Amino acid sequence: MPSDPRDPALLRRVEEASLNSWPAPRQVLLDGWVLRFAGGYTRRANSVTPLDPGQDSPAALSAKIKACETLYAAQGLPALVRVRSFDTALAPALDARGYTAEGLSPVLWMPLGPVASSGHATQGVELCEGRPGPDWLDAQARLSSPDVTARARVLDPVTVPCAFASSRADGPGSPLASVAFGAVHGGVVCLHLVATDPAFQRRGLSRRVVSTLLAWARNRAGAQEASLQVAAENAGALALYAKLGFRTELFHYQYYRQPAG
Repeated sequence: MPSDPRDPALLRRVEEASLNSWPAPRQVLLDGWVLRFAGGYTRRANSVTPLDPGQDSPAALSAKIKACETLYAAQGLPALVRVRSFDTALAPALDARGYTAEGLSPVLWMPLGPVASSGHATQGVELCEGRPGPDWLDAQARLSSPDVTARARVLDPVTVPCAFASSRADGPGSPLASVAFGAVHGGVVCLHLVATDPAFQRRGLSRRVVSTLLAWARNRAGAQEASLQVAAENAGALALYAKLGFRTELFHYQYYRQPAG
């Protein structure tokens, strides 16, 4: 399995793992693009991702964008296109249609080795495989998104191996103060929904839950690599992930939003 960050096979594997670990309940394949629909919950599950950079002519590219706009309009949503740093022809085509860029995010990657298998800082972390428990769901709603129904539309369709980690603020019986979710596909574990109660930050809770997921992915699900996507302005998360070994940026992306009207 290639591990050179410049290898196109690695990029494709990471993209497949990302799509499968954060699925949308509905999707359409359109000439090498995947259009995902989840009722508007998260940009990732309600946007277009090109599966390959492609070599479309300007006219063909414009026609595909227009077809996307029609399908999203039928769902009451603006078209939202996830443009990666190597999709060189796509951004100018969207600019020409008045789209605006938002949500700059690097995709970070690392090979899994001793860091994940050592069990570093995993003591006291609770892990649930396959489906999250009610405590995890309640904590995630409290710490991140209160829209439980919308979140279920993304988590319920997950069919690849997955696990949900959590850590309590002050031992058994205390509230869950940090949560995270990971799913494995093609030897890659993708991390999502990492959240910690601000009242209990700087106690290493996020590091524990993420380390536990990496150890689970390596030892139980056969993962050899790990990846995650993080907002470029989230300095705290970037620092945490760098300490855990995520020091390679495979690429970055932005969402391009269709103009109103």
